Amino acid sequence: AREFVKIRPRGEVGRRNRAAGFNSELAPAPQSRSPIRTSVIATAVALVLLAAPGVPFVSSILRPPPEIPTPSNLDKLEPQLRAYILEKAQWVRESPREMHRHATLGIVYAANSLWPEARAAFTNAARLNPREPLALMFIGVATFELGDIPDATRLFRQLTARFPDFAPGFYRLGETLLRAG
Repeated sequence: AREFVKIRPRGEVGRRNRAAGFNSELAPAPQSRSPIRTSVIATAVALVLLAAPGVPFVSSILRPPPEIPTPSNLDKLEPQLRAYILEKAQWVRESPREMHRHATLGIVYAANSLWPEARAAFTNAARLNPREPLALMFIGVATFELGDIPDATRLFRQLTARFPDFAPGFYRLGETLLRAG
């Protein structure tokens, strides 16, 4: 048995509806959804909206943590340096979504001229926090040190366009253009 709700038309609208043959006295009652179905739908909509590309924090939580770069020639490094790199890599593994830990690991690699690993660590840092210009700048520095001048120039141009108040980006762009000739 269906329930009906009594609707009382007001003024001119009600008269027009009756003239058109609409019986406004008896209309079907609105169907209600179960609370579980409503909460599932609301949760799904919230996750879709929060995981949008414009919300990096939430989308980074939903994605797996970035892979931590380690040198392929780790056994050929001096024992003290190898131990320090392994210690820092373990430190990053303890909080793999923390941008500053990946950036610190990148600096350790850069200080020891392990540029491919440094670029990978800085790329991880930039993905975890795309609003941090330092990580983007160090990706460009590592790219430059790897000898890819055109790509480094492109990265520094993107950095200065995206962060026009970040003076070190302009310095690095100028230095790269001077060295490129």
